[in-house]
Amino acid sequence: MKPIWTELKPLLLHLTLFSFVINLLYLVPALFMLQVFDRVLPTNSRETLWVLLLGVGSALVILFVLDYVRLRLQNLLGNIVDERLSPPVVHAVVAAAARSPLNARPDAMRDVATLRGLFSANGLTALMDAPWIVVYVGVIALFHPALGWGAAVAATLMLALAWLNDRMNRKMLDAVQKETRQA
Repeated sequence: MKPIWTELKPLLLHLTLFSFVINLLYLVPALFMLQVFDRVLPTNSRETLWVLLLGVGSALVILFVLDYVRLRLQNLLGNIVDERLSPPVVHAVVAAAARSPLNARPDAMRDVATLRGLFSANGLTALMDAPWIVVYVGVIALFHPALGWGAAVAATLMLALAWLNDRMNRKMLDAVQKETRQA
């Protein structure tokens, strides 16, 4: 596992860097609105509005490109996990089946697929983006403290609902997975 970790670690660091920059760029529209209300509307300056629009447009194009690159990097991580772990796991499963055909368990390949899905799916991105909720609530609070409190309550409610959903469905999902393994 150490050789694959040394290969994945720099890619995960790059993915973290991409997530950091992308989340900063997600703040651009909110800051744009603050600038429009603070600078454009009071002075009725079209030139300021055009400069702000050009800056926001550029930032959103950069956001689109970085998000695409991050998605491709995630797929690369998943493929590396699959390519490095599948051959030894297949070899181990075949060797175990050759030694004892009745006790052979092909679950190991499903575990490799699960690991691949972990690295290439949106769960990893969500994990890296989750700490930014505090920053987003802070930016919302810049508009008005009541909006900030509302966003904080909504974020807490969403976390509570996600936890409750996990608690309610975990037993059923475990049972389904157990039946799938037996089948």
